[in-house]
Formats: sequence, C-alpha cells, structure tokens
Amino acid sequence: MRVSLVAAACALGSVTSAVACAPSVAPVAAPIPQVAELPPMKTDPRGRIIIASQPSLADLRTLPASGVTDIVNLRTDEEMRDEVPFDEEAHARALGLGYVRVPLTWGKYRPEVVETLARVVSASKGKVLLHCYSGGRSGLVWAAYAVVHEGMSPDAAMRSLRLGSVWPLQIEELTGIPMRIERAEAPR
Repeated sequence: MRVSLVAAACALGSVTSAVACAPSVAPVAAPIPQVAELPPMKTDPRGRIIIASQPSLADLRTLPASGVTDIVNLRTDEEMRDEVPFDEEAHARALGLGYVRVPLTWGKYRPEVVETLARVVSASKGKVLLHCYSGGRSGLVWAAYAVVHEGMSPDAAMRSLRLGSVWPLQIEELTGIPMRIERAEAPR
C-alpha cells in the first residue's frame, strides 16, 4: 500500500496525499516499524508542506527530485534511536536537504513547534516534509500553523486533515453528531 501511495503522490504532485516519493533504491539494514495501515498523508493547500509519516531511507533519497528542500522531524530522541535504523539527519544533509528536529510528544504541545515550522517554511526554497511516526502529530502541527500563519479557521484546518485520521474528532464519530472547532476568543 505504501509504495502505491508514494507512486501516486509522485505522479500527481501536490494535488494528492504523499509520504514522500519513490520505490526503494537500496536495501535498508532493518525495516522501519510501520503502523498496521498508515493513513494516506497529504500536502497543504499551497503545496509547500508535505504532512507525512516516517520516511524510509529510499524515500529520503527521492525528496530532492520531488522538490523537497527541507525536513522538519517531530519524532523524539527515543523514537529515533529505537525505531529508525539509519541516521536520518546525516542522510538528509548529505542529500543537500535542510533538517530541523523538534521533538514533540503526544499531549505535550507547545507554540514553539509551530513557530519553528513557520521559520523553516519561510526560509525554504522548496517544499517542506513535516513528519512524525504516523503523521498524526505532523497533521496537528500543520493545522496549528494554518490557523496562526495562514489565517485558516480552526475548523477548516482540522477538516482538511480528514485523510490523516486526525479528523473527525473521535467524539464526533462516537456520537454521530457533527462538531465544530472555534476560537475561544478573537484572533490577536
């Protein structure tokens, strides 16, 4: 399933969802643990940010050709050490990609993560791959970025993540009642 999603993303560009682009070029020492069925990821409406799960080494090698110039990695030190069998930062830099890691643990969110993404996007000359393990945290960070820096409503930002398993809210699914996310106060 992953290869077909990756191939479709390469063929359709930013119109479709993507993890990164390409078939495997060289074997990886050990497989990266995968979620049973990773949800398809996507690009933001402007096509600048790819919201993704953990890229493989083969995925990294294809990023420059697909227009990605920077990576923002939200995975923790423990995740990287225990679950990724290659030095992602070293490989990314060897490919000429900018690389920033901002470890983000579920439930321990902070505005600095969104501001770091904004700085990378602003300075980037191409697309930015924003990833975590499954794409859940990266989807939430993108939604916060879209609200703060793109002027998107919270509800529209979250609904745009429909493919990424972040929306609908679980309570909406459990009750069958449509929900909406709104600001508690006027924007500053």
